[in-house]
Amino acid sequence: GIWCIIMRNQERTRILLVDDEPTILSLLSRTLTVTGYLVETAESGEQALELAREHRFDFLVTDCFLPGMSGLRLAELFLEIHPQARVVLMTGHRSWEINAALEREEIIGLVQKPFMPSELLTILNQARSEEEGDQA
Repeated sequence: GIWCIIMRNQERTRILLVDDEPTILSLLSRTLTVTGYLVETAESGEQALELAREHRFDFLVTDCFLPGMSGLRLAELFLEIHPQARVVLMTGHRSWEINAALEREEIIGLVQKPFMPSELLTILNQARSEEEGDQA
């Protein structure tokens, strides 16, 4: 039992967090780090993909509307690199494209801006405990 816990802690859950608003990035990054996640941040889809190619990630949390590449396009490309990963979308505006994206099983949730960081944590923690349930 205890050995499992030690191993799991070494393999901390890695999150790639993408938003073009630095204040949102720093707030969410702090919240996720305090709760034990390893967080990398990016302010654009292009920057996020560079990080995705360099590191292993368990989750992508991205704003849908980014300058340049959209969050939805980023999610598609990210999942090609990390097919095991899961995606959470953030948006101020729902659209048919976002609703369509939510049909994909890899996209596990959507948080509507403005939101409390706890809403995002709930989705991530739930997904993480389901993964652990799968492995048990």
